[in-house]
Amino acid sequence: MESEPINNVIFLADSYKISHHKQYPPGTTTVYSYFESRGGRFPYTVFFGLQYILKRWLCGPVVTKDMIQEAKDLFAAHFKRDDVFNEDGWNYILERHGGRLPLRVRAVPEGSVIPTKNVLFTVESTDPVVPWVTNFFETIFVHVWYPMTVATNSRIQKQVIHHYLKQTHDHLDTLPYQLHDFGYRGASSVESAAIGGAGHLVNFKGSDTVAAILLLRKFYHSPMAGFTIPASEHSTITTWGRDGERGAFENLLISFPNGPVSCVSDSYDIWKCCEEIWGEQLRDMVKERGKAGGSVVIRPDSGDPANVVLKCLEILGKAYGTVLNGKGYKCLPPYLRIIQGDGISYRTIGSILEHLKVHGWSASNVTFGSGGSLLQKVDRDTQKCAFKCSYAVINGEGVDVYKDPVTDPGKTSKRGRLALHLVNGNYTTTRADEGDPEEASCVCKDLLHVASQVAFQCPYLNEDNNARPSFVPPLKLSNNTSPCETPVRKLSLIYVRQPTVGNLFSSQLRDNQKIKAKVNYNQKCEKSFIMHHSPKPSSSVGLTHKRNKENEFLCKKNFTPQPHVLKLKRSQLPAPTFSSIDSPRSFLYVQAPLENHCSASESYRTSHFYTEKIASQAIIQDMLVTVFENGELLKEYTLEEIREKAELNINDIDIMKFLSEENS
Repeated sequence: MESEPINNVIFLADSYKISHHKQYPPGTTTVYSYFESRGGRFPYTVFFGLQYILKRWLCGPVVTKDMIQEAKDLFAAHFKRDDVFNEDGWNYILERHGGRLPLRVRAVPEGSVIPTKNVLFTVESTDPVVPWVTNFFETIFVHVWYPMTVATNSRIQKQVIHHYLKQTHDHLDTLPYQLHDFGYRGASSVESAAIGGAGHLVNFKGSDTVAAILLLRKFYHSPMAGFTIPASEHSTITTWGRDGERGAFENLLISFPNGPVSCVSDSYDIWKCCEEIWGEQLRDMVKERGKAGGSVVIRPDSGDPANVVLKCLEILGKAYGTVLNGKGYKCLPPYLRIIQGDGISYRTIGSILEHLKVHGWSASNVTFGSGGSLLQKVDRDTQKCAFKCSYAVINGEGVDVYKDPVTDPGKTSKRGRLALHLVNGNYTTTRADEGDPEEASCVCKDLLHVASQVAFQCPYLNEDNNARPSFVPPLKLSNNTSPCETPVRKLSLIYVRQPTVGNLFSSQLRDNQKIKAKVNYNQKCEKSFIMHHSPKPSSSVGLTHKRNKENEFLCKKNFTPQPHVLKLKRSQLPAPTFSSIDSPRSFLYVQAPLENHCSASESYRTSHFYTEKIASQAIIQDMLVTVFENGELLKEYTLEEIREKAELNINDIDIMKFLSEENS
């Protein structure tokens, strides 16, 4: 760390941010900001790299007395004045928080594939004395644009290769190794090579960027993230001279007698190499190597990629023979392949593979290497990444904060505290303090935390078959804050069955003027996945909120002749006297499906109600997770978890449509 040019977190901000602590309105106690991709080249982003930034720079005690003094001296000289640097604020963080940063960061899980124009993470101050700390660290937080954009670029290329493999080959086994990272030398620094190369390894397992492998080992718990093979470069071939090219190739095969090797073959005449050296003089050595399980990968490195790769395949196919795979496309013997490492991008990969397909060749014959286009031909505007303040607390009141420039509506920012909801497979960014009544959580889901810890009989279960009947609607809550923002506490809940017949609400509920409820019938039931043509049972649900240490959820039977949805506004419940719990670990953020807690009969499992996953499971989940709070990393991801999250799936964009629209 001492050898680094920067080892002081106070220097992680742009110079002008040093002066911002004096510029917020008087009485500001909270600043809340968010990060998003506002659009850009690709229609989605693969979120990756925040964990590296948090662990590398922000975890633990990161502010010391020496750092504060160093910053004070530097900024006095930098600004040519001594009234800019916030020495008192940093001393407060040191003394009050032990040098830990009073920040809370909530983010989507790393590896998530999120459509653009959605919130990806939020940052807010947790100490009202130093609200400015949120946007002070905007600079380092925005650096996540780079690994995220490389991961996105790499995944787009994976989709292109996947598309052609599915069309022209029998299996996808080679896909994880068909795009190799050649970008180490073209990166702007060792650190940028490590960060960008790590983004590529979210999608593939081939890389020559050693720094990326080490970064993933240290920060993402991956003992070995990428693999490679022995390979030649032009210097190891051309030092043998033009007449010694065959000797150089033969030496490579002898030096590494087993396994795969790669040989650059365009130093002088790629066609002569393929026809005479590889196609005749060394053919027997290559075949013998294949019998032992080894292979030779020939690398052309110049010329028009599509035409060069095709011609090399035609020459080698004539010398070694080809076989037709199950889809009718030609394949070289398994011990012979080509790697194209010049001029490779997501655009040219599609052109090359389309050219091969038209001429009857399978996409499995060629592997790609990418350098500059993978790690360097991206910038923050590739995905239009931005970090903006959307909410503040000033003089005790919440204030929406936003920008809306008349000169560029595309830069209009979001307002309020934000949540990212996954609603029926679609991501939507909403205000965390405004829930859609049709997309609110089921009470049963809120109570699963208790259900898993105490003896519990779900009030919705039918006593006869111990299964939740398909005709029983879910009890839903509406117009509430985000589950993670609701001021609640893990209380002991008592579940009571009331066999008596009564009104829709208990007397206690009717007496409580602060609790309002609304019953919606017919068309709104349809939106909540309620079956209209189901039997009409006698069942109802009541809710009682007591001001003592317990809440009682009372379920009453023998009522309600029609299917209904009871919608209660949490915001209208009496405010608790204890502090809020802003964490997905709160019992209001339980993701375990209801069927894991309640058994179900076969008739229930095959019902419309079950197959729609019922509202308590399919409706509204805030995808933002608290990953960092007050200097502590609360959530870590391994590379394998991230890869699984980023894997291709049936919901992916139509990659060929995307390429076609981009070209047009």
